[in-house]
Amino acid sequence: MLDPISQNYCKGRMTSFPGHPDSIVDVVPVDMVVNAILAAITRHGAAEVTDSSNNMVNVYQIGSSVSNPMTLSELFTLYYLHFDSSPMMINGKPIRLNSPLDICTSIDEFSSTLHPPPAGSRLGQRLRQEAIRMATFYLPYLSFMGRYDCSNTEKLMEEMSEEERAEFGFDVKIIDWRHYIAQVHLPGLRKHVMKERLLAKAHV
Repeated sequence: MLDPISQNYCKGRMTSFPGHPDSIVDVVPVDMVVNAILAAITRHGAAEVTDSSNNMVNVYQIGSSVSNPMTLSELFTLYYLHFDSSPMMINGKPIRLNSPLDICTSIDEFSSTLHPPPAGSRLGQRLRQEAIRMATFYLPYLSFMGRYDCSNTEKLMEEMSEEERAEFGFDVKIIDWRHYIAQVHLPGLRKHVMKERLLAKAHV
């Protein structure tokens, strides 16, 4: 969900973005979400089919905000470390970034940091409007200070065997965000979404 921010940042189009530096970015790799769904289906599916009188609703949240939190400021720092070590290339030259994204407190402040489009440039005007639209969309999420209770999900995981946890695990506590963002997620984004041939390997 946050990939449009990193894509614009790595191309030098943005130097800031609105939010709160201490807001928790609740990130979970999608394979863990799928594994948790499979575990919940296995745990409840057969029982609820055979027992139509069971009206209990079982809610499982898959989140990292309590057990393995990462702040917005930390995420933007990881973006910077990755792209500083392995910058994007344009016309054979690296796009050098000077610092992590600065975190603004409002859309107006963010808007003031955008380069004004050249006079008469429809593309420049459209890109500016798109950046403001994106920032307006993300601001409520990136300034949210709540955290999500995943205790039901943790209990579900405790009911699994060691073999099941090894093959279909979804324990977000084991994620090393520094490694995951810089060595897994961003390289995958660049290769499969941005279709970039990586010329240098990031060492973060």
